[in-house]
Amino acid sequence: MKKQSKTESVRPKLTLSIDSIIVEKAKEYAEYKGKSLSYLVEEFFQELVKEREAGYNQPISELDEIRSLVNGIIPKGLDYKEEIKKIKLQKLESAK
Repeated sequence: MKKQSKTESVRPKLTLSIDSIIVEKAKEYAEYKGKSLSYLVEEFFQELVKEREAGYNQPISELDEIRSLVNGIIPKGLDYKEEIKKIKLQKLESAK
């Protein structure tokens, strides 16, 4: 059995209840990305923590940002990356 070094952090297990179809699709996605499902979940939680520590609520994904812009209707020709930049700039300016 491998002895844990002082620099390694303890990695507790977490049990989640998630729809089986979502789990299968998430596993396929993780395999496609060459990552473990545990890593992807941890990465997601890290992003949530960063947002919380940033002091304001950022949408979780670009898709959420787009939805907040157009209420689910995306006009043709919309440069969503430019719109996201505008939103982020507005949030930063309003936080001052």
